[in-house]
Amino acid sequence: MIKQILNYRFVFYFIVLSLFLYNCGAKDSYFQAKRSTRQTESTLRYMYKDVSKIKNALGMEDEKPSDEDAKKMKEGLATQEQQNMLRRYGYLYDFLNPNNPNKLKANNFYWDSVQQIYFIKSPTNRKLSKKYEVFGWHPHWMGSAWESYDFSLLSTIAYFAYIVDPETGSYSNPAQMQEWRTTTMIDTAKAYGTRVLLSMASHGVSENDRFLSNPAAWNTFTDSIASLIIARNADGVDLNFENVPEKHRESLVNFVTLLRTNLSNKMPSGNVFLSITLPSYSTRDAFDHVKLGELVDLMVIMGYDYHKGKGMTGAVSPLRTTNRNGISLQSTLDYYVKNQLDVGKTVLALPYYGAQWKGKINSKGVYDTYFDKDVPYREVMNLYGTTYTPQYDFVSMTKYFFLEFGDSTSVECWYDDASTLEKKYNLALSYGLKGVGIWALGYDNGYTDLWQLIDNRFTSDTTGVVNPINEAEGFPVSMSSFMLKYRDILTLTYLLFALSVIIGWVIAFADWRVRTGILGQQFFRYLFMLIMTLLLVPLLSIMNWFTDERIIILIAFLFGAFVFYFIQKMQVTFNTKRP
Repeated sequence: MIKQILNYRFVFYFIVLSLFLYNCGAKDSYFQAKRSTRQTESTLRYMYKDVSKIKNALGMEDEKPSDEDAKKMKEGLATQEQQNMLRRYGYLYDFLNPNNPNKLKANNFYWDSVQQIYFIKSPTNRKLSKKYEVFGWHPHWMGSAWESYDFSLLSTIAYFAYIVDPETGSYSNPAQMQEWRTTTMIDTAKAYGTRVLLSMASHGVSENDRFLSNPAAWNTFTDSIASLIIARNADGVDLNFENVPEKHRESLVNFVTLLRTNLSNKMPSGNVFLSITLPSYSTRDAFDHVKLGELVDLMVIMGYDYHKGKGMTGAVSPLRTTNRNGISLQSTLDYYVKNQLDVGKTVLALPYYGAQWKGKINSKGVYDTYFDKDVPYREVMNLYGTTYTPQYDFVSMTKYFFLEFGDSTSVECWYDDASTLEKKYNLALSYGLKGVGIWALGYDNGYTDLWQLIDNRFTSDTTGVVNPINEAEGFPVSMSSFMLKYRDILTLTYLLFALSVIIGWVIAFADWRVRTGILGQQFFRYLFMLIMTLLLVPLLSIMNWFTDERIIILIAFLFGAFVFYFIQKMQVTFNTKRP
């Protein structure tokens, strides 16, 4: 009997000693937590200091956070706290966020200490990067071809076009404007978050001379196009002037100034998005792109139609040329950049079509060629792609077919495909341009390789997130915030609970009937071992001795095995020495 009591005392002293040692460790943990808090506050100050970098990384405007936003950030989960929480409780986070719309998972985002921001990486989160602009025109003659567009890969789509009557400023194509009023393309684009513009087209020297000399027509145009974009909740207007006389350089600036002012006043939101096309080489002196750049939100360089007409076979959109004074995409960009173009709000539009020439051998044995027609990409592929092998021009970075026939005639077709367009996309980005444009959407219908190129070049599966836990919604956020806010109280509560359970077990085991009831049945022995193991896992986590959950679980398992062995020994002892 005395030996049995000594065994009880040994167990009691062992528990008290363990609690004492833990309290010593808890004290150290308290000071460690205090130091961690100071480090967190320091990190938070750096985060506020670099808030502009964070905004840029997210594709948001660079502006100072409001007092309310700053307060929310302070009340949110600090950087280091989130890292620790996500590392240690990631499995709970994933369990509580099974259908998270932002695709946040504990194992798919990482902390960028330079930009002071989290980045989430997930193939299911792939979308057009906010730092790029992909602009596309939908010509009215393409009809329902828009149903095959991948709007998730378009920043902006412009319906082409409101054809200006230079005498009145109203439109001269009522059938197309009626289509604008009814097409569901606009609703589809808006559902994808794609910006929607209505293009105005004013082409020809005479037409532009009359329109830009007629301020009364400007007001009519403003009223007319405002009603059209407001009726469809569109975002703004795309201005497409071609062959503007140089004498109207100032008039064009005045017209755009008036348009922005009047549209801003008429739009319900007070905001209007304006884009304007710039010529690649001819008549570009008529465009004061520096002043226009201050008035519009986007400038689109038309990087096509470089070769057209009799005897001018060649690339529609040559990347470069060997001619000293030749024209190419490179010379176009050199001109604009040299003349202070705002590249940050400019894109380079490239062709989804080729140019076809026909030729006939003359008396001198040389082909006389003449321009035949523009050929959409899908037609190039249908006519030539599966039958002939294209040749490659390494100067212009363009593909072409040259076919000779027995009747002394020839056909020559120059075009761009995904491989050549990629090089021209890279050229645009190397000059610092914001992105690319497409003339025209639907010209590639039936083929997906050009869409795939945009997906590969301008999308990202990485998204910046300032505060991943707070940017989720619902119960997990409130629970996480509550746990961190009242961490000390919850820790103390758990320790008291664990201590109460342990003391309760010690007192209960002093009664031989309890010992017999629990240790006498295998089910209760296993249950007792499980309870002790579950008590140990949180204790090891709270003390922060181990950061790897696998080690904690292993230690808890070994502890459970020890408890099970101890209980088995106690069962034998109590069965042989029952009073």
